[in-house]
Amino acid sequence: MFYVYIDLANDGTVTLIDSGDDPFLPIRALLEIIGFAYILVGIQALIATTIMEFLVLTKVKSFTLQMFIAGLLGLVSGGVLGEWLFLVIGLIVGICAGYGLITLQRYENRVFN
Repeated sequence: MFYVYIDLANDGTVTLIDSGDDPFLPIRALLEIIGFAYILVGIQALIATTIMEFLVLTKVKSFTLQMFIAGLLGLVSGGVLGEWLFLVIGLIVGICAGYGLITLQRYENRVFN
């Protein structure tokens, strides 16, 4: 079986390696991929969620405007990755995450108030 492995220790090139050479290669490659995911996507998601939670949901009362801002934050988060496909994915994820946050906030307001 072959795996794509990004060698961060050297020059960052993508290498196709037979896993028979190193039995722990799939585990190391998975850990590096997870690390890249947190750096490239996790930080943007954390920033966008913080903006939604503490600014948008407390200041903006219009559901449509809240959803628009959530989609815009997702679009910006996807745009940071530099591909058109990530813009679309970011927009979809932003709208879905925004809808979830707005629904959760409205539920909490109904239950606790």
